[in-house]
Amino acid sequence: MPAPTRPLDAASIPRQAVCAAHVRGLARTCHFSRLLVHSPAADPSSAAIHLHQSPFRIVAPCPRAGGGERRAAKRKQRPRVHNRHDLAPQLDNYRQYWKGWGAEHVTAGALHVYRSGLQYARLNGISHNDAHPREVIDAARERLTGVPWIWEITEESHPDTRDALTAAGSQHYTSTVVMELDLTRSSAYRPSAALPGVAEWTPGEDHAPWVRGWSAAMWLPESEFERAARIDEARGDDGGRLVRYAFTADGEIRATTELLLTDGVAGVYLVATQPAYRRRGMATALVSAALIRAREEGMPVATLQASGDGEPVYRRMGFEPISAIHAYSPPVA
Repeated sequence: MPAPTRPLDAASIPRQAVCAAHVRGLARTCHFSRLLVHSPAADPSSAAIHLHQSPFRIVAPCPRAGGGERRAAKRKQRPRVHNRHDLAPQLDNYRQYWKGWGAEHVTAGALHVYRSGLQYARLNGISHNDAHPREVIDAARERLTGVPWIWEITEESHPDTRDALTAAGSQHYTSTVVMELDLTRSSAYRPSAALPGVAEWTPGEDHAPWVRGWSAAMWLPESEFERAARIDEARGDDGGRLVRYAFTADGEIRATTELLLTDGVAGVYLVATQPAYRRRGMATALVSAALIRAREEGMPVATLQASGDGEPVYRRMGFEPISAIHAYSPPVA
């Protein structure tokens, strides 16, 4: 039977022993097996320290001695995208990228719509809605009729969007993890060794080789290939800079990555490798090249959206998950 837990009077412990700077040494000296530090909501100026070990339990306040104010002042001095939880500029970059695919129609405002016109749902859809879905569903249907499309929900979408779409018959299609890499930290990213075949791809008159490089990996219907090449040629970057990287093997592009540089954010997109060439490090090498370029351009943060399979790969590169994007099928009611 375990010994009963009894409180130890904090007054009997020297003041410095319960300060955060000395907790580690105290725990080591007393052989405490578990340490938990948290800030009570009722008193944000102090932290409660719980050191758990049978038979003792210590609970003592730990004054921060102005540390919180100093840290807050430092945060205010940083560029806005240095905060790993500052999602807005990253989602701006994301929406700007998909607007580039709006060959047939693009709108912003209360409803962000992009329409490529291809029979391919990923390249037609709603990337953001400020308004409640019931106010914009008819407009969405009108602008996207005749093509398959998706409705994406982010943290910035109207808070009732998920429930409203579900009530209207939409089905959850897929989700991706929004990941961030702080490029200002020298230890945050170490580029992979360069592989022969990685190079920046400069668009010429013929975009077919580029589209052929990613179309099979992204399941683009073969019937849409020629139209996709024409649309890709006409794509804009809406004020940002779009840089493309290709991995060439056996005389053809086998893997692709695109980098969109906007206001302080480097967005990584279209990371695709043809099925027969996967597991050779091509995608990692291309993303590494894009990140090197982003750092050279002075971008403080890189962002991307990862699938469940891709998330562990990007974690190894230093990316951290900060949010998610959920895609739904069009409402039917």
